[in-house]
Amino acid sequence: MRIVIKEVSKLMQNIIGGLIAIVVGAFGLITWWSEFGLVLRGLVPFAFIIIGLLSIASKYYKQIKKKPMNEPIRNFIKNKK
Repeated sequence: MRIVIKEVSKLMQNIIGGLIAIVVGAFGLITWWSEFGLVLRGLVPFAFIIIGLLSIASKYYKQIKKKPMNEPIRNFIKNKK
């Protein structure tokens, strides 16, 4: 019974904390809307650049992982014979 009460208590703390964060965030967003728009206009292109670079890097590393490192050497030896 105590474990259930502790879990519910922890859940209620998280819910209350989350609701407070939402209210404060909404208040800040409404109060500083023009500054938020300015920051957002600056961050969106930067985010696209970072996401694009991460996408290219992940595909590149996946391609490297697929091929064993010594495959070109094997092909070279096969073609020599």
